[in-house]
Amino acid sequence: MSTPLVTIHPFDPWGSKIGGIETVVRSMLQHAPDDFDLSLVGVTENPAARPPGQWQLLDFRGRPLHFYPLFAVEQPNRRTWIPLFLRFPLRLRLKRFRFDQAAVVYHRIEPPAFTNIPSKINALCVHGDPREMTGPRSEVRWRCAPRLYRRMESRAVRKSHRLFVVSREGVSYFQEHYPSKAHAVSFLPTYYRDDVFTLSDPSQTDPLRRRFIDRFQLAGDARFVLFAGRWEEQKNPLLALRTFAALSARHPGVHLLLAGGGSLQPQMEAMIQSLQISGRVHFLGPLPPHDLADAMRASDAFLMSSRFEGMPIAALEALACGLPTASTDAGEIRPILQEGINGRIASAPDPESLAQALSDVIASPHRYRREACARSVEAYRPASILPAFFDALRKTILL
Repeated sequence: MSTPLVTIHPFDPWGSKIGGIETVVRSMLQHAPDDFDLSLVGVTENPAARPPGQWQLLDFRGRPLHFYPLFAVEQPNRRTWIPLFLRFPLRLRLKRFRFDQAAVVYHRIEPPAFTNIPSKINALCVHGDPREMTGPRSEVRWRCAPRLYRRMESRAVRKSHRLFVVSREGVSYFQEHYPSKAHAVSFLPTYYRDDVFTLSDPSQTDPLRRRFIDRFQLAGDARFVLFAGRWEEQKNPLLALRTFAALSARHPGVHLLLAGGGSLQPQMEAMIQSLQISGRVHFLGPLPPHDLADAMRASDAFLMSSRFEGMPIAALEALACGLPTASTDAGEIRPILQEGINGRIASAPDPESLAQALSDVIASPHRYRREACARSVEAYRPASILPAFFDALRKTILL
């Protein structure tokens, strides 16, 4: 007998939304066990193919998925005056859905806080340390109304039968602030898409590298550092640029590839000019997963400059492609990176410290071997992580 599993999240699983949460949701849908009957309430980026306001049975990566888009979103990665995370739960509230026999999974606090959708159980996945959501460097607009955010968080937690948190610090926060729910809070590691982010044959590295050399008309011996992520305060791309400027004198043949997009692009472009590194920094824009994996395979090191994180999926993806990583000490990166094997963590979140870590990774390919990098994240495959999540849902349903 199948168990109805409804995911409620403001995105289109076939769409272009960039973000770790969306990567996690897509993988959960793809790897859900066969005894779950999958549905998703979201939004549509293609109203002609996936019209809003009606249920559709569609194929998602080989799985049947019942999909109900509430409304259309043209550019999900662009900020709007009324943010999507508010428009979505307000529209959701008007629909009066009932999922009485289903397990309903939320990936943001606003939908359960704003609505009262009947369900068998509610599960809330929290993608980071909630204390960072209202911090001064958060790009989330709730930083301007922290008390209101905490009230909504409290409503969402009270309505949840299980909480899954991708940060150990976040687990501690919920257990401390909501002691009656402490038994229901679990750490959920994130995971990477292992059918895309894989170690390639060594013979493919030079042709992939040549694509970027030809595209940007560079010297044949050019080497690459890759930064991939949202160009927002949390990911701190301005620190990545300062780090690369500090690195450039030591490694004159190295170039920086920037994959992603976000509101900080004008500041990034201005900083590139002021740091006089414009000939060595190249914008790739948002990349679909397969192209991002190729960029990782073509590069020599991955740079992560985040101010805060949950468990950074981009770092897992880079390592799975064999790309050693230099990172700030953010979120759950410390259990992932092992110095001398797959990367280094900077001693401080400043350009010189991060540049020193990155320089060590670039200069020591004999230490940071691609095969060792890929092996180091095998425990973060969906098949290793997700069974415990779905087992927890089953057990909660039976209580």
